[in-house]
Amino acid sequence: MTDNAPAKSRGRPAIPLSWTRLISVCHDDLGASSIYPIATDKLVAAGLPVVPRTRRQAPWTPYFWPKDFTRSHKDMTFENYQLSKARMLKYGKLLTKERKKIRDRALDMEQV
Repeated sequence: MTDNAPAKSRGRPAIPLSWTRLISVCHDDLGASSIYPIATDKLVAAGLPVVPRTRRQAPWTPYFWPKDFTRSHKDMTFENYQLSKARMLKYGKLLTKERKKIRDRALDMEQV
C-alpha cells in the first residue's frame, strides 16, 4: 500500500436506510413488496408545514397575577411577617420537643 492510495474502509458497505411503506400483521411475503429509500421521504416531510394538534381543553389562564397582587398589597413586606426573637425562641423550643418525640418513637420501633 502506498501513501497516495485512498484508505479502504473495513467491513461490509453500509446499507442505505429504506422502508416498505407497509406493516405486516399477518406474516405476508415481504419479499414481494417494494422498497423505498427513506431519504426521499425525509426530504418531502421536511418541506411540509407542521400543524399543531387542536387543544381539547380551554386555553390555560393563570389564576394568580403576582405583579397585580404586590401593587394592591403594599403592606405585605417581610418585616411585617417576621417573628420576634421571643416568638422564634418559643417556636424553636416547641419544634425541638416534637423532634425529640419523633426520634424517640423511631428508636422504640427500631428496638421492636
